[in-house]
Amino acid sequence: MKSFKFPWIVLFIIIAVVGLDAVYSAIERRPLPFQTQFPDDFPTLDALQFVDTRQKRIKGEEFLGQAVLIVFFDPGCSKCTVKLPTIDKIRQTFAEEGLTVIGMSSSGGGISSIASQYPLPWIWATNSPGLKHKLHSGKTFELFLFDRSGKIAYRFGTDHRNWKLHLELGIGAVVERALDLSDLPNDFVGSQVCGVCHQEEYKQWEQTAHAGGYDTLVQSRNTNRPECHSCHVTGEMGRKSRPWSQTPKELQEIGCEECHGPGGPHRTKPFAEASLYSTREESCKRCHNPETAGCVGSWPEPKWDYSAALKKVAHGTAHGATPSPAAPPSSATQSVPSATGN
Repeated sequence: MKSFKFPWIVLFIIIAVVGLDAVYSAIERRPLPFQTQFPDDFPTLDALQFVDTRQKRIKGEEFLGQAVLIVFFDPGCSKCTVKLPTIDKIRQTFAEEGLTVIGMSSSGGGISSIASQYPLPWIWATNSPGLKHKLHSGKTFELFLFDRSGKIAYRFGTDHRNWKLHLELGIGAVVERALDLSDLPNDFVGSQVCGVCHQEEYKQWEQTAHAGGYDTLVQSRNTNRPECHSCHVTGEMGRKSRPWSQTPKELQEIGCEECHGPGGPHRTKPFAEASLYSTREESCKRCHNPETAGCVGSWPEPKWDYSAALKKVAHGTAHGATPSPAAPPSSATQSVPSATGN
């Protein structure tokens, strides 16, 4: 019996027909790369018990009142252990707020040798098999973040290239610590980073046409037309020239920052003191007009209505709530055009 050989020529023909961008889009469209929703019966911290390397039993309830990060990793995996100092550096960022890190073996053993090799101020727990089962952990490297009340807040993997940023923002949200993102490249961080804190808004945005804005270019085979990018990706409207040769994957969408401004200068706060959004009609009409990108003759919305359109995308409207009123000119909203007008 002859073995089956994949006809690679077929794949090349598909790529040639639909375009490489379409293949990437189909493969990489994904939800948030971390978990924020958990079943009601997911264990709370006070339901857990840890055994350290000295065989001392520590009840989870002893940690109530502070944030706790449980780190499962394989002590025999060098790609895993090399991440431990990075996690501890993040821990040091929240020294004043208090963050306890508990290191555990995802393979069931070897934690004592790691405790000697990495003299970090962590709790090294040896009873990982039972806890892995309770927390439904099945990955080689996984992090569970519990809030001060002992409730699970986030589950992080470390495969995503922005995992360190996601982790830092998640801890910041749990301990209510403001973080400065101004040193991030290009000041644009992508909607997934926004979604770490603004989870409900992210879910609602995912259901809008804005989330699939770049897909329109893929389907119409216009991904190589710069004049189309200004309105179908994030961060290119108003610029004299494109800031990159190829739009980063995380900005291949009409994302949060296209309306709210770049996330880099934004300092995360649990309760923002100022409105960081611009839903004024003139802001929307930067794109929602037939002349912007040469769409005359094929523009699908000749009678585009601002009030009706706003209800489709404004946060809080999914359940029939009234959208927020248009923001008056302020330092927050005025910073959007200047930031994108470099």
